[in-house]
Amino acid sequence: MSGVSAKLDDESNVLVLAPSMSTETDEVCIDLLTRTVPEQENVLWITYTRSPDSCLQNWLSHAGERPANLRFLSVGETVRSVTATTPIQETSGDVAADAVIDTLSNPGDLTGLGIKTSEVLQQWHGDGNKIVVCFHSLTALLQYSDVQTV
Repeated sequence: MSGVSAKLDDESNVLVLAPSMSTETDEVCIDLLTRTVPEQENVLWITYTRSPDSCLQNWLSHAGERPANLRFLSVGETVRSVTATTPIQETSGDVAADAVIDTLSNPGDLTGLGIKTSEVLQQWHGDGNKIVVCFHSLTALLQYSDVQTV
């Protein structure tokens, strides 16, 4: 372990506070997501500000291989032209990284966000892998919903 994760014990929730638009948060998120060997992890990446492709490229450059399961929930502007529940193919050496992208076009739809998140976590429940989630970012979410609602 290196970076921030080396300073943590077995915390199950970590909130990273960093300046807006900081690349530091991306590095910390990936560091925290890769505390377990990738083949024993299920990764859910909820992103308001980054494309799934960009997240996947960062993951592969840091971890070197795909996790057991990788799913993106792309919210709002990051959706662009991606259709709902689209598998994407990326290759890193001989490792093909199949990931599923679920889309939520309305960034203020907290009910839809909760339902999609719950569905993914329920699918993975009990499969023996560690489930890790990166929610990027609360700042972006708060642009669409008030603090009390969030």
